[in-house]
Amino acid sequence: MQTDFMENLILEARQDDFSTPAIRFNLEKGIFEMEGESFLENTFEFYAPVFEWLKEWKQKWQGTAVFNFKFTYFNSSSSKALLQIMAYIRDYAERGEPVAINWFYPDDNPDLLQEGEDFMETLNIPITFIPFEVEY
Repeated sequence: MQTDFMENLILEARQDDFSTPAIRFNLEKGIFEMEGESFLENTFEFYAPVFEWLKEWKQKWQGTAVFNFKFTYFNSSSSKALLQIMAYIRDYAERGEPVAINWFYPDDNPDLLQEGEDFMETLNIPITFIPFEVEY
């Protein structure tokens, strides 16, 4: 695993009129997490640095990667951004590198489970589905 060519990507969650997820891409651990809500007006503006980071990561990084997606909500434009993020992950896996994708979904929200299943089918990538309990 190489980590000297890139920095970790850490973005804190924000909730005001719109919501952004927490993003914690940790190169030292090989664990890349996105969590929370993604309800954005300018979705691709928010995700642009994530796309740029992943473009570099998928070309240069070597080693096992674990991606954890744990959303409680995301809007349709965020869904398109997540599809692009998973396409970068698929590209990495197609190089022969070991990668795992975990899709955590609220156990009371079958729509988020369905979204993950749709990503898996659209991109033809394996995803592990893990329910969790949301405390309201």
